[in-house]
Amino acid sequence: MKKKHFFLWIFLLLLVLTVVFTLLFILRRPEEKVSVLLYHRFNDSRYPSTSVDSAELENQILFLKSRGVSFLSENDFISLLEGKKKYGNSVLISIDDGFRSILTAYPVLKKYSIPFIVYINTGYVGIGEYLNWKEINELNNEGLACFGLHSSMHTNYSLMLLKEGIDKTIDFFSNDIIQTQKIFEEKLGKKAVSYAYPYGYYIPQMEKALYENNIKFALLADKLSHPYTPHNSPYHIPRIMFSKDLHNLSDEYLQQFLKKNVFKVNSFDPVDVQTGKEFRIKLESAVKPVSPKINITLEGSPNTFELSCRTDGHVIVSEENLTLYDKGARVQIVFKDFLNFEYEFIWHIRPFKN
Repeated sequence: MKKKHFFLWIFLLLLVLTVVFTLLFILRRPEEKVSVLLYHRFNDSRYPSTSVDSAELENQILFLKSRGVSFLSENDFISLLEGKKKYGNSVLISIDDGFRSILTAYPVLKKYSIPFIVYINTGYVGIGEYLNWKEINELNNEGLACFGLHSSMHTNYSLMLLKEGIDKTIDFFSNDIIQTQKIFEEKLGKKAVSYAYPYGYYIPQMEKALYENNIKFALLADKLSHPYTPHNSPYHIPRIMFSKDLHNLSDEYLQQFLKKNVFKVNSFDPVDVQTGKEFRIKLESAVKPVSPKINITLEGSPNTFELSCRTDGHVIVSEENLTLYDKGARVQIVFKDFLNFEYEFIWHIRPFKN
């Protein structure tokens, strides 16, 4: 009888453990995530702050392939956003500005059949070191490259917000999208479906103009970033920038970036603030945060400082008031969940004229 009870208890224990581990697996099921990589120039020693050598690019590609990641085309990424396909841990290659140095790196991308998107300033095409429309069409027709918009003249919308305010900035932005989309369609025979914010500067009011002009997704830019999950806005997609000067071309750095956890952000605030007006940082997460930290870095400053904060359910709120004047700020929120997995979310706050 005792022997039967012993085996019964063992069976029940195994059953409970199975249920617990199944629940933990469901709770920790990996989110669909995309690591969006940003490049500018290639093989150009004059600009180490924005250039990557072909050999370094090839090393990155080989490392990513060894980790089994999927390289997405623009259409693949849109299918992911629309929920039509899943790719697991994947990578999207983006190249800003449309410099002719892309042609020196193209053999590497072609060798490994890596799709990529080039974001062009339509007002600079064919001028100086920029690709011309003939070269753009030739690349586009080869099948690996897609092209997207990057404004007409690489406008600094952060400065415009400070000088002109939100309404005039959004009017200018909307008109610029219309004009650049018109030129793009005339030259390539189709409308662009993606956009890269010049300098990575974004405010939510831009989304309406993008949506109304056929743009399916839009990309940010930063030296500090994290992967993207399709649960979040397609018009606020983070990218990590690579270059010689950033010293982030190592396998170790890429591995750390790929391993970062992603989560659904219900809301984050503020993104734009009136100059001189006090505000507090607030983020609402679908994951209940544990031990959160809020780090702030002013634009142009090498120093980061931590704000005291509190949690209210799924909401993280700073306990200190902040004020911005002539410079924006990067917000980095880091927290853990109840299973001790770490999460990170980054955005920028832009001050605007009264």
